[in-house]
Amino acid sequence: MITSKNLSSLPDIQKLKQLCKSISALELIMEQEWEIRYYSYNPSWDIDEEVFEMKNGCGEEMLILFSKHGAVISGVNNEYFDWENDSPKIENLAKGLPKQFDDFIYNEPIKSIKSTFCIWRTIADSEWQTGETIDLDGSEDILYLLDGNPEKYVEFCEDYYEKEIPLDIVERIYQAEPISLEMIYKLNDEIEDEDIEIIKNELEEIKYPNTL
Repeated sequence: MITSKNLSSLPDIQKLKQLCKSISALELIMEQEWEIRYYSYNPSWDIDEEVFEMKNGCGEEMLILFSKHGAVISGVNNEYFDWENDSPKIENLAKGLPKQFDDFIYNEPIKSIKSTFCIWRTIADSEWQTGETIDLDGSEDILYLLDGNPEKYVEFCEDYYEKEIPLDIVERIYQAEPISLEMIYKLNDEIEDEDIEIIKNELEEIKYPNTL
């Protein structure tokens, strides 16, 4: 279980980045409408910056920035954010944050969507770091897929997409195995032939390997 106070199960930067791409690859197969996806990957956030995004439409959001300096995670659960008092303050959550991440943490869209936890790791760090934390921040529910356990994505699909998907396919994608046509149809039997080219283009955009 990953929380802002227990980061021991959070993978290192490169493993986390690959995991985020794997989850995003699964998502674009499960849901062709980008706006509806729970998880997505933006390989062109800014120059030399890529971002993994989670949003559930119910007040939980997360952005993970990957850059040449390392990675930083901002998450918010609106249930635990005090809008009247604008609390917790991002300056406290990000206390000790390396300046390389300031532009990401202190500007839009995080400035508007707010944060209830902030986690970071530079390429020189041996472990993940946090600033001040609050007792209830929603991090457990937001970070739970990021321990790399493929069974959790299968459970997520059953809950969110109301579909049962094969664990062995998810395991292979979690291991960054190239995605084949057969794998796509096993994951989502509602895929149309015209969707395949779109999926191929999106996989190549996020630099996830495929044999399509």
